[in-house]
Amino acid sequence: QGNVDFVLASTLTPWDHAAGVLLVKRAGGHVACLDGSEYRADNRDEHLLAASDTATWGRIREAFSFLLEDSSDARARQRDKTTSDCRSKDCSTASIK
Repeated sequence: QGNVDFVLASTLTPWDHAAGVLLVKRAGGHVACLDGSEYRADNRDEHLLAASDTATWGRIREAFSFLLEDSSDARARQRDKTTSDCRSKDCSTASIK
């Protein structure tokens, strides 16, 4: 028998975490994206944090809050790159998240 206080996933693919999210919630745990938004199986751009309870989730979120800054910077860089690439290639549409 073992204990796990939390799981943090950075690559979100539903087949890797959907069943675990259900199990954690049914067992009384707390699951949400690291930014505090509700878990959605179709969201692949966030960090997923599952913890044994809400208080533990909050403490772990504080410890890993630096990832939020990194991911927002990365999204901004990707947006800028996509826009720049589109301008140089004369694109009619750009995919910007």
